Amino acid sequence: MNRPARLAPQFATDDVVIEMLPCTPSPGGLSRLGPVLSLGAVVGVGAWVWGSGMVARGPSAVLLPAMMLVSALAMAMHAGSRRSGGSLDQQRRRYLEGLVRHSAQLCDAAQRQRESLVWVHPEPLSLWTLIGGQRMWERGREDSDFCHIRVGLGRQRLARRIVVPPVGPVDELDPVTADALRSFVRCHAALDDVPIAVALAGVGVLVVDGDLTGARALIRAMVCQLAVLHGPDSVMVAAVVGPGRRWHWDWLKWLPHNVCPDRGGPMVYESVDGVQVQRHHLVVIVDGPDRRGLAREGVTVIVVGAAGDDDAGALCLHLDGDRLALRSGECIEEFATADGVTSAQARICARRLARYRSPDPVRDDLQRWVTALDMNDPAPLRVALGTAMNGELVHLDIKEAADAGHGPHGLCVGATGSGKSELLRTIVAGMIARHPPDDLNLVLIDFKGGATFLGLDGLPHVAAVITNLTDEAHLVARAKEALSGEIHRRQTLLRHAGNAVNLAAYQRHRGFDTALPALPTLFLVVDEFAELVTHQPDFTELFTMIGRVGRSLGVHLLLASQRLDEGRLRGLESHLS
Repeated sequence: MNRPARLAPQFATDDVVIEMLPCTPSPGGLSRLGPVLSLGAVVGVGAWVWGSGMVARGPSAVLLPAMMLVSALAMAMHAGSRRSGGSLDQQRRRYLEGLVRHSAQLCDAAQRQRESLVWVHPEPLSLWTLIGGQRMWERGREDSDFCHIRVGLGRQRLARRIVVPPVGPVDELDPVTADALRSFVRCHAALDDVPIAVALAGVGVLVVDGDLTGARALIRAMVCQLAVLHGPDSVMVAAVVGPGRRWHWDWLKWLPHNVCPDRGGPMVYESVDGVQVQRHHLVVIVDGPDRRGLAREGVTVIVVGAAGDDDAGALCLHLDGDRLALRSGECIEEFATADGVTSAQARICARRLARYRSPDPVRDDLQRWVTALDMNDPAPLRVALGTAMNGELVHLDIKEAADAGHGPHGLCVGATGSGKSELLRTIVAGMIARHPPDDLNLVLIDFKGGATFLGLDGLPHVAAVITNLTDEAHLVARAKEALSGEIHRRQTLLRHAGNAVNLAAYQRHRGFDTALPALPTLFLVVDEFAELVTHQPDFTELFTMIGRVGRSLGVHLLLASQRLDEGRLRGLESHLS
């Protein structure tokens, strides 16, 4: 059963660039000269008072001039500071308004990132809601998050990186906006309480030690997520348990991922000797002392308890209550609140999965498509069309009869609704699936509106898709000229390659002369050939030429039509199979 494309919520990952921090303005003219003017004024007034004899009149005579002088200087300095302060206030206001705008953008980005992470790594107790739905067994070996398993909730960097431009000397920065920027970065640089995952496929040994009850609960949650999101056609789960510990893992027997492909029973063993390497990725839970030789390619070992001598290079997680930490030697760094489910909850999840078997309702395994398309067949230019009554594959081989083929050129005639277009699509899809674009190119001509080859124009094998639509009429004449030019180009290349007699000889000569260009087989497929030659009679001459020389040049024809008058072939019929 084919699964629809995964539609995880998307979130932005582009950088957010913050504006340059404003600097404190340098002092104005009066502000800078204030101390000098004050000193000069005091000296001048003092000299005047002394020279005028006012000192002899008493202190009250000196007080009034001094007060007037100080007041004038203060007013001048205050006016200068107001001018500089007003400019700084405007810069602050603009900068803080910019931070507010960026804050709204980053809050939205954080929410979208959180939604995406929770969607990709669901909460353990919600996994049962996915069973039987479109998301069950959605991940395959070709997916980037294959075997990425959630272990808890923690802090994760925001995908939109905050870029702060270089700043000047600290003593020149405006302290108000600098503090606001520091608070802004602290607030938005990371998300709290979002799912944290471990890529199990890249881990040989994962050790979970500390609180063993919590360790088993965490591993149960991990296995449930693994089993719900990955099919047994891509991941298998086994367990090696010590005496008295089997009951912790008895629930595994309900998982289709735990069924031994050879014997049909559950893969829960008391010794590592029972573990067999599978063609799928194998996750082995070890809850006991026996873990000899399990670490190998395609196997992830999850160990309950302290690491042993065989666990060198293991990823070590330490549980203290529900706090999950990464252990490296004696260093322990806490990074998440651990997930966990009880044995009863894990059993419920496993029993809900028990009724399903691969490939239903998961995507068909890629190997089934390889087999159906006969892609392991080494014969070139041969494609499977279907099966005969006895179950054997029926092929179309466009090589010449001397190479055990059906012939380089063919004709397909059938009434409306007989399935000609489906047959042509099957042939084209099969050829594309079995040959790289360096070996095979196609020119597809459809003179009944363009529906037959709709959507194929973007494939690397397809040189052109030509239709009889009004806005593409000019392309038909150009296509004839291009095909004629391609025939002459191939003849020239074969002549320069030591007068090679055919494409096979050219390819052999190219093995010794790498300067020769690649020359892939060219396959022309035409739907409604009769309509084409009715409106473009010159194509009959072109196709007749291809019928004569195309075999040696590696150019093949397949013509399809509802009916075909013999007079329209004009000598082409002798070259058709």
